[in-house]
Amino acid sequence: MKTNYMLSWLASKPDVTIPFFLKGGFVTPAGVTLISNWHVVANPRGFALLEVTDAAIFHALIVEWEKVINLQVDQVISDADAHRAFSTTKPLK
Repeated sequence: MKTNYMLSWLASKPDVTIPFFLKGGFVTPAGVTLISNWHVVANPRGFALLEVTDAAIFHALIVEWEKVINLQVDQVISDADAHRAFSTTKPLK
């Protein structure tokens, strides 16, 4: 089963993170596909969208990346899946 995750990141130690990035340190292994990523260069932060088919590999990757970058990890769904979810959810009273 494919699951999508959005990683929001902040490079709190740019002197460590930027060289790691430039050397190709943020590589995704089999089981994790980088769909897209975006950077705010003036304030070293950004986000990436990943498609995951192997949860264990994904979580191991997060543990490694957390050594050089602060991450927030959120599972995300498409508009179509969100529409289905909201359509079947009863409103709170």
